[in-house]
Amino acid sequence: MHSDATILAQGIDHPVVFAVLDGVVESWHFQGPLPCSLEDLVRNVAAVRDCWAIALLQPDTTVLEGVQHRAVVTLAELAGRRVKRVMPVTTGPGGKLQAVGVFYLNEEAVPEGESWLSIKPAVDLRLGRPNSPQMFDGWTVPEA
Repeated sequence: MHSDATILAQGIDHPVVFAVLDGVVESWHFQGPLPCSLEDLVRNVAAVRDCWAIALLQPDTTVLEGVQHRAVVTLAELAGRRVKRVMPVTTGPGGKLQAVGVFYLNEEAVPEGESWLSIKPAVDLRLGRPNSPQMFDGWTVPEA
């Protein structure tokens, strides 16, 4: 579904939110102009059901050794802590994406007032749950 190999082969051009529930991981894809901030978007997904962890995968940029690169960034929140994973990418032969490396920023406490899991969104998008099974590199996880 969204392994590094899949992202490098297919690219990613929109934010994806993963809600981790008991026994289920739901993925939410958002394309086009967003009706609110990314923070509110993630909070809306977290508010659909009580999830115990949530993550945001998105295209972004990063600076590596003084050079700006396109990147795939993942932010994950669990139990009041957040970690950031960054995969800088470059365009290789044939226009295919190649990872320049992967690095993690230190896990740290979510600053007061910035949690995705415990703060109601400022904009209520009235989201429903996804209707189709989620695919994970060939393994189907059915809806609960």
